[in-house]
Amino acid sequence: TLKSYSDVLLLNDPNSNLDVIVARNRRRGMLEGSSGQGMLFKYADRGSRVIVGDEIVTSGLTGPFPRGIVVGRVTRIRVEPDGVSQMIEVEPAVNFAEVSEALILLRSSREVDVIRKVGGVDWMKKLVETIPGRSGG
Repeated sequence: TLKSYSDVLLLNDPNSNLDVIVARNRRRGMLEGSSGQGMLFKYADRGSRVIVGDEIVTSGLTGPFPRGIVVGRVTRIRVEPDGVSQMIEVEPAVNFAEVSEALILLRSSREVDVIRKVGGVDWMKKLVETIPGRSGG
């Protein structure tokens, strides 16, 4: 293998699944890519109190992503026909069509811990806000 490239699976890819939480109330769910540009927050019941505008962040519980990375915002909520579950649409935090650079963080890397200590709890949010092509900000 070459060390000069990485395979990337975008969050809005239909094959993508990521354990996430609602930043406001810590409700947990699964973020899945959809066939469009957005994503779906799944496995949230109506009692989860998710609202349009809620920020969705990585949970850090599964997968390669550290806790607290902003991945999107809730744009639409529909109650499913069963009357219990919801279909929650999420807009990505960045416009993937306009991203030309990416920062690769290795989960086992000590650099991630150093960045967290120096940048505080909102380190990734601050970083994402500087990315050209970021939507919603």
